[in-house]
Amino acid sequence: MKTIRWPSRAMSFAACIVAGAAAAQTWPTQPVRVVVAYGAGGGSDSLMRAIAPELGELLGQQVVIDNRPGAGTVLGTQIVAAAKPDGYTIMIADNAFMVNPFLMAKLPYDSLKNFVPIVSLASDSQVLAVVHPSLPVRSRPRRSETQSADAQCADLRRRRRAGHRRHRLPRPAGTRRHAARSHRPHQCRNQQGPADARGKSAPR
Repeated sequence: MKTIRWPSRAMSFAACIVAGAAAAQTWPTQPVRVVVAYGAGGGSDSLMRAIAPELGELLGQQVVIDNRPGAGTVLGTQIVAAAKPDGYTIMIADNAFMVNPFLMAKLPYDSLKNFVPIVSLASDSQVLAVVHPSLPVRSRPRRSETQSADAQCADLRRRRRAGHRRHRLPRPAGTRRHAARSHRPHQCRNQQGPADARGKSAPR
């Protein structure tokens, strides 16, 4: 099996261009706001909430998390770009921050001019596995903790009969949407691995 990995969500802090006041030795003298361009409970939010207490101790100031989801992360990013460039409003950015300028004709900010990266926080990977036909691949269906595979298949067949053909994505940018565009639908997830290994198309 050949495995290809590429960065999926490289998270980092980004701040408005820091003015002279922010560069002074007295920073910070007030709470620091961290804008998360996603709703509470997501990956970026969970990561930020995990490190906020220790970051606050390090800075000697409270770290306030401000969730501003919407418009494919553009809403939260625009808030940071429009904030006073004093170092007290920063954001946690992921791949959407880098992808949006290439997918959207006009953004209300300049990703290169209005922001300065501070530090890389975390990264994860997506995996594309290419199986050679001669490789004897075996797979094991995974059971959901809340719903059996058979129940999932039955539910999906019911939705297909009702005319459902859509899948939901949280934003117009990012690697998840591009992965979804190349998605090959199957009746249920435990059929996907064996079918891909055999080079079979999606069952109808």
